[in-house]
Amino acid sequence: LCIATSVPKLSVSAQLPPENNIVSPLYVAITSKYVNFKKTTSDFVCEGETIVQNGYSAGVVLELQQKISGTWTTIKTWSDKYASRASVDETYTLQSGTFRLKATHNAYNSSNRIVETVYSYSEEITN
Repeated sequence: LCIATSVPKLSVSAQLPPENNIVSPLYVAITSKYVNFKKTTSDFVCEGETIVQNGYSAGVVLELQQKISGTWTTIKTWSDKYASRASVDETYTLQSGTFRLKATHNAYNSSNRIVETVYSYSEEITN
């Protein structure tokens, strides 16, 4: 006994509007995050910011990192924690080498517990 069945092909095509072609992460409390690392005439500017929704506190930790033997090593750390917006804006004089900023963006609940953490990195700068 031989039974043959045929399954029809199903073709689905969806056209999304251009605004839906952007994929963004969904955060619970963090509404905005920012990290910036740039060279000026004599120094480096190190900036980071975290903004959170109402009901949360924001925190940001900036780590200035140097690449040593292929591994990123933290050489300086700054931090800030505040109600809805935390920011760091520092200048630093660097010697020769390759550097970047690592930013840790935190959101805290009313019990001062971290409920969300997001990491971001600047571009590398070789001095």
